[in-house]
Amino acid sequence: MATISEHIESLPTGGNGITKTHDIEFKGTTEEYFGIWIVNVLLSIVTLGVYSAWAKVRNKKYFSGVTFIDGHNFDYHATGVQILIGRLIVFGFYIALLLANLYSPELYLVLILILFAVLGWIIRQALRFNARMTSYRNVRFNFEGSAGGAWLRYVLLPLLVYVGFFLGVLVSVLGSNDLGALTGQKPIAPSIKLVLGIMGITIIFASLLVIPYVSRAINRYSINNHRYGDRQFGFDAPIGPYYVGFLKMIGLVILVLFGLGMVVGSIVATTQMTSTGTPGAGTITLFTILYPLFLFGFVAAGLVYRVAIRNIIFNNSVLDERHQFISTFETPKYAFIIITNVLAVVFSLGLAVPWTRIRLARYVAENTKVVAKGSLGGYTSSVIETSGVSAAEYADIEGFDIDIGIGF
Repeated sequence: MATISEHIESLPTGGNGITKTHDIEFKGTTEEYFGIWIVNVLLSIVTLGVYSAWAKVRNKKYFSGVTFIDGHNFDYHATGVQILIGRLIVFGFYIALLLANLYSPELYLVLILILFAVLGWIIRQALRFNARMTSYRNVRFNFEGSAGGAWLRYVLLPLLVYVGFFLGVLVSVLGSNDLGALTGQKPIAPSIKLVLGIMGITIIFASLLVIPYVSRAINRYSINNHRYGDRQFGFDAPIGPYYVGFLKMIGLVILVLFGLGMVVGSIVATTQMTSTGTPGAGTITLFTILYPLFLFGFVAAGLVYRVAIRNIIFNNSVLDERHQFISTFETPKYAFIIITNVLAVVFSLGLAVPWTRIRLARYVAENTKVVAKGSLGGYTSSVIETSGVSAAEYADIEGFDIDIGIGF
């Protein structure tokens, strides 16, 4: 596989053909953002959450405005009214579901089926809204994917993975338990139980091994359908790096389970029981300590895959077949930031939220670069001339502001 630098050299030249690497500059500060955040929190409380739509706009506008490439910042153009309308639509549908569940099971089922059918459209609208409300050098981003494409990749494929996994678990349970004896029927033959067990494990592993393909399908759909003005983003990556990240995640999960299993087994084998035959206070305390460690291990495993996907996405994406992106996320540093951010928020009773958001945004910026072929200023001017997609467009799009990340 070609290196990033080799890939950049193979791209068509633009403008004067000079390749220049632009760092992402993040100029936000905790002091500035704390004032915005605390006002957002207080007004959201006073208005019973209504102001949260405007709070989200203020947050996004601030972070866009302090993020620079080549001396120019991004901008965010949504209004609180747009986002509030989108949220009211979602809230109204949720209330309808609750009432239908209470008074009409048939209507509830119909509404669930409708929701399942339109999920692709909702996701497409969210991607389109977030893209169109963002601009750089007065040129809007855009998203042109279809609702059917979103439904296939964000709904159907993940659903098939979940169904396959739980089907495998069910078959494995059938193979490991003598259901015949439990129900008073003829016991299941050992040979059949063995076959069921093997089938269940095979289905589970097959379902898990599909996850990297699903991740790549989602990334392809999301990135290939994004536009900067009328210029297309492009993404294609081999499946190998996805499996490397996935296997690292699975390996860490297995390591955590094995380690905790050894500890738990040792506790069960050596801890004295109380006179009632129940575990003693010491055992309960140890299990209380082990649970957070178990959770920590799974979170760390998820972060391993998240970093891998983020680097794959940026390092294999181009704009207009000429401008390349580079991501240099490192799992230990990113995991340290995420975990310590969570701890800071918990122990500060939420007051550290502004600091944690600024800290994470700064790390993202410091580890993201744009490698441009030619002048970005001249390129942007040509985009405006050919597309006419400026910051004055798209003002009537309603605010389905669902956050669907692609690698942060």
